[in-house]
This record gives sequence, structure tokens and C-alpha cells, in this order.
Amino acid sequence: MRLLDLTAEERAELEQANALVIDGVGRECFRGLSIAESLEFLELRRIGLDNDDQSFLKLVLLGDLHEAAQRRLAP
Repeated sequence: MRLLDLTAEERAELEQANALVIDGVGRECFRGLSIAESLEFLELRRIGLDNDDQSFLKLVLLGDLHEAAQRRLAP
């Protein structure tokens, strides 16, 4: 299994929210995102509001995909 390179704080937050999954080949991803999208989302999340406009829009798009998958999980 290959885990995302998360800080202890990030891992605690994401695990509490059940936001991480393991894909079919054993890689940890954000729920609803591919590994490539997860790596990009993680990088963009860390930059946050300091992203340029195009990167910020990508952050929002990936965040929306992830949130939609999270909502499908909720009871």
C-alpha cells in the first residue's frame, strides 16, 4: 500500500472525516479523486488562497468532486 505524504495534522483531519480511500492498486487517494487528482489537490490545498486564478479554480473543482463523493458516503 502506498500512502499520501501527509503531515500528522492532515492525516488526523482527513482520517476523522473518512476522506481517504485506497484505490484498486493500493494507493491512498482522496475519496472521489484519482491518484493524479489527489496529488494535485493536496498540493493546491497546501497553497490555498495563494494559488493563481487558474490553480484556485482547479482547487475548487477537485474539492467539489471530493465533497460530492463524501456526501454520497454520508447516511
